[in-house]
Amino acid sequence: MKKLEKELYIKHAKRLCAIIDEKSTFASYLARPDFNNVIKTQLNVLNACEKLFPKIDLDAKYSSKVLVKTFNKITKDKYTIDENYKYEDQTDLIDSINYLFTFCNNMFKVNLDDLVSGKKVTATDPKIDLRAKAQYDDEGTKMNSNYAFAGAGIPLASTPYENPYLLGKAYAKLNDDMKEGKFYRYKTQPKIIPTIKLVSCILMCLLSLGLITMAVFAFLANGLQFNVDGKATPLSTISYGVVYILLALFMFYPIVVTMKTIVGKASKNLNLMYHYAWGFTIAIIALSLLMIMLDLRWTWLPPYDIDPSSAPITILGHTGWKIMFLVCCGLIVLNVIPVIIGSVCNPKPDPAAVEKKVKEYVDMFAGDMPTNGVPPKADVQKPTDVKKSKSKDTKKKNK
Repeated sequence: MKKLEKELYIKHAKRLCAIIDEKSTFASYLARPDFNNVIKTQLNVLNACEKLFPKIDLDAKYSSKVLVKTFNKITKDKYTIDENYKYEDQTDLIDSINYLFTFCNNMFKVNLDDLVSGKKVTATDPKIDLRAKAQYDDEGTKMNSNYAFAGAGIPLASTPYENPYLLGKAYAKLNDDMKEGKFYRYKTQPKIIPTIKLVSCILMCLLSLGLITMAVFAFLANGLQFNVDGKATPLSTISYGVVYILLALFMFYPIVVTMKTIVGKASKNLNLMYHYAWGFTIAIIALSLLMIMLDLRWTWLPPYDIDPSSAPITILGHTGWKIMFLVCCGLIVLNVIPVIIGSVCNPKPDPAAVEKKVKEYVDMFAGDMPTNGVPPKADVQKPTDVKKSKSKDTKKKNK
């Protein structure tokens, strides 16, 4: 456990005095709900520090009682110190004191020690994009980068619906609800989508079998003789067959993922049932077409004539390879059709329903937030000019 040093306590008192002043650059912001709560908590912290250091001789203007009166005068409030303010240990007080420094530095762009020293500083009005919303994709939620936090503390906002902290929690819960199927994010439930996905899976299975069959014929064609400058030269087709088999194996991934959304436990989530995530499917189809077309020169457009002395099995394999080339090209075209239909028939997101649910969660989280708790801990930013106290009286009081 860290011990609160009297120098840091004095710093805190002077910082609060510089903030809570009718002529302070912060005066116009003291009535803001969240900054108002932060200052109230810091006044409780100051009062707790005063109890730890009763013998410290400070001007009356730095006392918590005087500062509370000034605070109420500026904000037209009737706030009183919480004499029963609780904290675990002095580390909490240190974290709270440093939090205020971080908060003002990050949110208002003001160094409190510059303000205390008399330098002319101006608090910058925190600009938060209140229109910022979470962005959804098929994998979940992406938080908007405009969400600004004060060192992991409470963000500034005039209403709960504009509070980035509450919005973040609300969107996180909404995302969990969508994953569990408790909230449907689309406007409609097109019945054609499950059928389209089933047809797509069947066609991909056929394409996968076609690729495996083409691989078999490619293996059989290995060693096929071509006349190259009047000389019989064998063709190695093993690598082509291996590529076809790998493509066929990769194709099982989108098949399994898609089938899970129409049968089994995942199908109970309507977000998955009535939405066709076809991105990976079309990528595999495009890759298959590319790899097959690269072999056109050895199937239908060979640069050399086949040598009649070639083994019959290799000629049979080459003939089958050519036929399966056409078959697989046809299956690729057929596989594109359900993808196109699925992308057109996919349900459109319902932003109104999403916004309504988010507001509902914001209300719920706002009601659970403490009003006078210790703010989340910030990184300790101990003033560089603070030295450890060697006062015996201080050590005794801290024990």
